[in-house]
Amino acid sequence: MNNENDRQELYEEAKGVIAPLLEKYGCTLEQLYSDSHAQLYAVVRQEIYVRLRRQRGWHLAKIGRLFGKHHATVINAIKRWDEVHGKQDKA
Repeated sequence: MNNENDRQELYEEAKGVIAPLLEKYGCTLEQLYSDSHAQLYAVVRQEIYVRLRRQRGWHLAKIGRLFGKHHATVINAIKRWDEVHGKQDKA
């Protein structure tokens, strides 16, 4: 299985979390998949990471594969979310 097929399968599994947030924030999946460090995209990614981890029980590497990120990037993003929104906030 190639990375694009893996990513598509992961998206299909996660779209119940992702699609409403894309609409809420007014951005596209392609923008989130990009390497952009724009604040808006970073915040949306953080919220998606938190929701997939806490509401769906996804492991960090799986979340990272969906976005083409290392699991350590996911850990740091979740920590940043918790610093701003509090750990009890499940997004």
